[in-house]
Amino acid sequence: MINLSVGERDAIEDMDVDALRNAIEEARKAHSSTAVTRLQLYRLGAYVQEAERRFNLALANLRKAKAAAKIASAEQEAIRAGWDLASAVDQMKNRARQERRDGERFCVDDHIHEPFTFRPEMTVSVSYRWRTMENDDWSYGRIIFHHQHVARPQLGAFADRRKLTARQRENELSEALRREWYHMRDLALFSVRDFFRDGGNGADIPETFDAITDRGSLNNFSLNFWA
Repeated sequence: MINLSVGERDAIEDMDVDALRNAIEEARKAHSSTAVTRLQLYRLGAYVQEAERRFNLALANLRKAKAAAKIASAEQEAIRAGWDLASAVDQMKNRARQERRDGERFCVDDHIHEPFTFRPEMTVSVSYRWRTMENDDWSYGRIIFHHQHVARPQLGAFADRRKLTARQRENELSEALRREWYHMRDLALFSVRDFFRDGGNGADIPETFDAITDRGSLNNFSLNFWA
C-alpha cells in the first residue's frame, strides 16, 4: 500500500533517531534487545519491524557465539543490522515527510478490494482527490485501469506438465491471475501518485486507461496514462 496509516505516520515522526541509535548500541553491547524493544518500533510499520527482526536475530547469534572468530563475525553482523535498523527508521521518516507534503495537495485512496474471482479481464479502480492550493476545496476523481491477461508458457518440462490434473491447472491459472492482479493494483496506485507528485492536475486524468504491455506482460510503465 502506498499510504502510511495516521498512527504509523505519527509514531514515525515522534521517533527520536538519536535515542534509537543509543538504544541500538546499548542492545549490541548487552547482547539483548531490551533497550530497543522499549521504543515500541512495531508502531512504525512493517518495514521497520522487519529491520528490527533482523537486528534481534543478529543479537541472538551473538549470544550463541563461543569461539573468538565466531564472536567477531557475530559482532560485525550485529553492527550491520543495527545500522540497517537505524537506516530503516530514517527512510520511514523521509517517507512520512513526503506523504505529509503530498497530503496538502492530493490523496490517492489505496484501499482497493480484490475481486471476488480473478479473471483474465482485469480492472483496477483508483479514487483520488486533489486541489491546486492548500486552502482550495477538494476535487474528486476516479480512473479505471483495464488489462487483458495473456497466458504464458510455464517453466518445467512439457512431459511433467501433462501430468497435471484439471484441478491443478485451474489452481495454477488462478494463482497466476491473482499475482498479476496485485501487480496491476500496485502499478495503478504508483502511477496516479507519481502523476500528482510530478505536478499533474487531476482534471487531466482520463476516466479509463488500457494497459500498455510488453508482449502481453505488465511492466513498470504499463499504466503510465500520461506518457
